[in-house]
Amino acid sequence: MTKAFRLLSPPALWIVLLLAAGSAPILWWWLKVRSTHGWGQKTSSPASEWEFALASFALDRKPLVASGLPRDGIAPLTYPGMLQHPELSALGKRFLLPQDPVLGVVLHGQARAYPLRVMAFHELANDLLGEEPILVVHQPLCGLSAVFSRRLAGQPRTFGHSGLLWNSCGLLYDRETQELWLPINGQGLTGSARGLFLKILPFALTTWQRWVDRYPQTTLLRPDLSRLPQYRRDPYSSYAGSELLRFPVSPRLPQSVPTKAPLWVFWPGTAKHAVVGIVGFPPQQGASVTFSLGQRRLSLSGVGRPLVWELSAADGAPLPPTIHVYAFAWYALNPIEPPENWSWLKAETFVGPDTRRQPSAHQLP
Repeated sequence: MTKAFRLLSPPALWIVLLLAAGSAPILWWWLKVRSTHGWGQKTSSPASEWEFALASFALDRKPLVASGLPRDGIAPLTYPGMLQHPELSALGKRFLLPQDPVLGVVLHGQARAYPLRVMAFHELANDLLGEEPILVVHQPLCGLSAVFSRRLAGQPRTFGHSGLLWNSCGLLYDRETQELWLPINGQGLTGSARGLFLKILPFALTTWQRWVDRYPQTTLLRPDLSRLPQYRRDPYSSYAGSELLRFPVSPRLPQSVPTKAPLWVFWPGTAKHAVVGIVGFPPQQGASVTFSLGQRRLSLSGVGRPLVWELSAADGAPLPPTIHVYAFAWYALNPIEPPENWSWLKAETFVGPDTRRQPSAHQLP
């Protein structure tokens, strides 16, 4: 034992050891994410150094910060190609397991799955599905999953990472005009993009097995084969399970609402938008609840490892345009809308697949 430790009394030594043990998970998460994305290498640089036209920025600039990464420091996927289901075996037995979460999109009769374990390392996929140019977004920092049409004024745009964050949500830029976009609602933020919105498209969060059962002819996003070892890790597992926020957020949620409560936002960016939030954990895999939204009957199920909330129409009808996002990020964009006005579902009331009686959505008291 070193001289410094010999000078400590036994109670003091135990306190030091307990403090070290308590800080170990936070240090582990930071090192893990930093090794993946390189955050923290340039965080002292002001957002103005990223050479975007910020003078015309459409939102409050107080929560606008540099992420510590340059443009496209997280490499987006651009026309990555696709895999047929039988080709999956060439990537190894454990590349995509039946319970792994995927983001699924169906357009013009064509279905494609985007594994979240791949998207977590790229966050953006500029793709083409059913002749439609689409943008698939998955940002673990703000819990955002969304799909947009990339077509504006008849021409497709191609998007990258700006290196900037607004309320812990990564801002995008389009390579054709160099303007900034907010992916939570598809809003153009600077210059010629101000006042424009990308069209939001329906999608599903589910497991690979459930997606294949529903769409046996589905294709799969082709991953970057040079990064296959990285895709086996989840650098955000500790972050998702805590109230920790890595970057500034303003305004903050009321303390009564979990910071990272998952929200499904229907028809975002319109006057008729509706918000459904989930608190707690389901009693078992596949536990679900059916609820009404206007004239629609919808279901939410807790599925997958890690857990995702699968949204589906009870009658099999197409889903409305939606996004999935953490509560803190949606509230920061819409602070005049109190969380008490959102519809809340308690996950512990979800029932197993064999039970017919299911509760409806209710308002948070």
